[in-house]
Amino acid sequence: MVLKDVEVGSSTESYFIIRNSGQDPIRSLSADADCNCSIPSPLPAQLNGHASAEFSIRFVAPYQPRSFKHIVRVQSENGRQAISIIGNATKTVETSPRFLAVAISPGVNTFNRAFEIRTLNNKNITASEVKISLSDKKNAIEKPEKTIPGINLTLFSLPDNKNILQGFFQVSRYELNREMPLQGEIAIRLSVEDGSHRDVRIQFLISENPDAVVQPSILNCRYNTASHRYEVDPFRIFSTKPVNIKEISIHASQEKVSFEKYSHAFPGLNYFENMIRASITSDSSALNLKYTTLLIMTDSLGDLKVPIIFVETKPVEKENSVGK
Repeated sequence: MVLKDVEVGSSTESYFIIRNSGQDPIRSLSADADCNCSIPSPLPAQLNGHASAEFSIRFVAPYQPRSFKHIVRVQSENGRQAISIIGNATKTVETSPRFLAVAISPGVNTFNRAFEIRTLNNKNITASEVKISLSDKKNAIEKPEKTIPGINLTLFSLPDNKNILQGFFQVSRYELNREMPLQGEIAIRLSVEDGSHRDVRIQFLISENPDAVVQPSILNCRYNTASHRYEVDPFRIFSTKPVNIKEISIHASQEKVSFEKYSHAFPGLNYFENMIRASITSDSSALNLKYTTLLIMTDSLGDLKVPIIFVETKPVEKENSVGK
């Protein structure tokens, strides 16, 4: 069996049909492979005469571009037959990050994580199908669903960059109604402008009681004409212990960010709240980016990172322009 090009690191499922061309049943029927693969739909133990059965082999493509070959062995009391799966792993799509960790903190209900999918050949993409799967206690993927209560996924294209999809993964702790932690997978089928398809899979982990969480998890930044600075929307750090912020900087350029902190303790609820107001100078080199990351350095919680999006930029003045 020869596969078309598959995306590096993607989870691929190949389907096979086996037919009993005789009249006598084939017993003790099974299949395995040499690639640490899983068999989501195994063969029946017995295949009656002139009957057929379908089974599938699921494997992860190589993480680097290269060709690959896997051997599938179908066995019965009558003998063994080998089937080859031959393919080529190519890299045309980049997903960042490929793993989403959502840390649920006391006092907060909704949590967001952002990710980005882009084509390396600049071809336009759209999401034609999205499914979310949760893992059971044995880390086996359960049946994919288009929606899961308490988990929401939003995908949108950038107006001037159709080769980029941005996604927001949102979790509501009160709607999940399941034991924590939760592990799962987001499967996105991409339709490319040349008519081809690419499958992207992103793993996620939802866990409780972290040391700290930043809310909202995505920040907007706007230009203030009065202060002539870019002001970040106020945000809060919820933590299980007091926080001393040593420095806030822009991750892309290492530039320091001015900030003010207001702290509140909630001893009865066993958590602390810190409200932060931050601003960026109007000549920062990070303003050439549409989005970047704030790096919050603390003495007790390590480094906290939160995405920031420049939604309003400095008005263009005569004989002077500011890039977004």
